[in-house]
Amino acid sequence: MSSLEQQQEKLNKLNEQIKAQKEKIDKKLGHDIIKKSGIDYSDLNKNELKLLSDKISQFLSKENTGTAPTETEKNDDMTISNSDSSDLNNHKEY
Repeated sequence: MSSLEQQQEKLNKLNEQIKAQKEKIDKKLGHDIIKKSGIDYSDLNKNELKLLSDKISQFLSKENTGTAPTETEKNDDMTISNSDSSDLNNHKEY
């Protein structure tokens, strides 16, 4: 095996390790969000997952911009409360 082939093999292994680590982080983050939000896994469907991810990404993107949100934005971007969780549970689409 040539030196170039060995380097390519090492690169491929490293890329696989990076991908596995990213998947591990994704799973852990998702699990923690669901657990801390008090949402029942059995009540989640694609639409609810999309809604949650949109809310979280909007919240985080506003946090990262460093701009202070208005009072309305603060209310719109509040973390999921138990009432939000029950709203999600009432919209089952399996």
